[in-house]
Amino acid sequence: MGRTATTVVVGGGCSGALAAIHLHQPTIIIDPGPSHELGRGAAYRTNDPAHLLNSRAAAMSALADRPGDFVDWCREQGLDIGPADFAPRTVYGDYVHDRLQRAEFTHVKGVAVHILQDASVLLRGGRHIRADRVILALGHGAPAGPLAITSAVRTHPYYVGNPWIPGALERVPGNAPVLLIGTGLTALDVALTLAGRGRRAPMLAVSRRGLVPQAHAERQIPADQPFAYPGAEIGGLLRAVRRYAGTQPDWRSAVDALRPQIDRLWWQLSVDARRRFLQHVATYWEAHRHRMAPAVAARVAGLRASGALRVQAGAIQSIRRSEGGFVVTMRGQETQTVGAIVNCTGPGGAAGSPLGRALLDDGLARRDPTGIGLDVDGLGRLLDRDGEPVEHLFAVGPTRRGAWWETTAVPEIRAQAQALGQHLLEHHHVLDERDQHVLDRAAVAGVAQHDRHVGVEVQGPADRVGAVLLHAVEAVDRDEERGAAPLEVVHRREAVGQPPGVRQHDRAEGAQGKLVPQEPEPVLPRGTEEIEDDLLVDADPAEVHGDRRGRLALDAVNIVDAEPRVGEYLLRLQRADFAHRADERGLADAKPTRDENLHRQGDVTVRALGGH
Repeated sequence: MGRTATTVVVGGGCSGALAAIHLHQPTIIIDPGPSHELGRGAAYRTNDPAHLLNSRAAAMSALADRPGDFVDWCREQGLDIGPADFAPRTVYGDYVHDRLQRAEFTHVKGVAVHILQDASVLLRGGRHIRADRVILALGHGAPAGPLAITSAVRTHPYYVGNPWIPGALERVPGNAPVLLIGTGLTALDVALTLAGRGRRAPMLAVSRRGLVPQAHAERQIPADQPFAYPGAEIGGLLRAVRRYAGTQPDWRSAVDALRPQIDRLWWQLSVDARRRFLQHVATYWEAHRHRMAPAVAARVAGLRASGALRVQAGAIQSIRRSEGGFVVTMRGQETQTVGAIVNCTGPGGAAGSPLGRALLDDGLARRDPTGIGLDVDGLGRLLDRDGEPVEHLFAVGPTRRGAWWETTAVPEIRAQAQALGQHLLEHHHVLDERDQHVLDRAAVAGVAQHDRHVGVEVQGPADRVGAVLLHAVEAVDRDEERGAAPLEVVHRREAVGQPPGVRQHDRAEGAQGKLVPQEPEPVLPRGTEEIEDDLLVDADPAEVHGDRRGRLALDAVNIVDAEPRVGEYLLRLQRADFAHRADERGLADAKPTRDENLHRQGDVTVRALGGH
């Protein structure tokens, strides 16, 4: 008899909901909020209709295998929201909550304060929740605020430290000037909410550079060519991006084309280059990457034109309480008096949360090399203070920020949740004969099927020892034959920066086949670099059943190299020798499907090139 391992998700916001949805097994969600708020998080808990999504509805499905699910759901609800529209965030919160209700989970209302070595979770108040593995979906932390926010300011009734706490803006007076610390999306949301209440007093938004998010175009124009940059320095990357943007129909097209590659580019950069990016470039990138919906941009432009909202670049030197509110001194500028202050500096990181600090103190986590978040590997496992992955502890969404960069928006979180769900299903599910249907439901990303071909393109995440996890490679042949399909491993591209947690070892062995040095000179695909001792995987036969679909089961094949290297590896289907064959046709060549999203550091791409 088998049993399903117990999975606990800490955090019931959007990240936690997407993780639970893609686990396909019973889950415990720990969150202090009420059950009817699960799935919404801070961003989608708002009930202000002026707060719109920053992405078009077509990109916002909660289900990895149904990209149009959000638009379909809106149609079912009678909402006039199409694929190109920017839906109200409150509608999206309703949608994620609804989809979460279809998952099998138990809500434990509480606050996680510690995760123990045995993976059990300690709640505030002393209750223990037993678990085999824990997924941290902590979402966005509370804003930290500038150093000028002293305890005297923080305790003032008209100081709002976190505008996303329900009801926090209710205490902002409508007849006194308001200072918004920050000029990003949070500040604009706050400005729209306050302006919608009939304010008569002006609002001043201040940040160091005074940058306001750019607006989406009314019509999305895709890039007409891909972007590529192999280097490790931020200066070279910026020059390459500028040149690339100049070749595209619109700069937004270039930014959107970069998005699927951001994490790969981030991992390529040296640690020093990442720090320089954070110090000098990140603010500009965020203003162009996280854009306003056109309708929001129009409203903000109207507020600025009327004088209701001013945006100013500057550094706050000091803030002190006064009888009428606050006296604010800007460095090199005149002193101003305001009646209220709203901290809109944006969310804090997971490392600064109470649970994040506890993990750091307990040695179950360490900070990423830049220092802004928790360190994780390519599978999302937390790295302990010695840099070793904690096998039972995973992160998803903004909790990965720092080790990863593009990890705060729904499309990226959705992909992480799907990959994590597949990994946990394959490696932690204790099966008996009744559980086979669970594996049958697991989707294989990117499988391309061809008549008379073995057609595959599967992304397999590499773990810390370089294992290639090929959970279900589909073998298809119209004659319903069975046979062996050796795979050739060749080095595709050496990475400049090491992806999180990937290591290579000298030994070569696989769960269902042994890696042996290849004698003949391999025929390398275009663009590959040859290395010594290319390897051959002799796989067990892939059984092709009556439905013409079979599984080539390579559970864990280690990538081997004489010296430690990190990079992408290409596994090629070299030939197929069938034991029972009706004719001599064998397998025809299969053209691989190109998908740049699969080429991420720490991932392994499998492509069928065919053979006779």
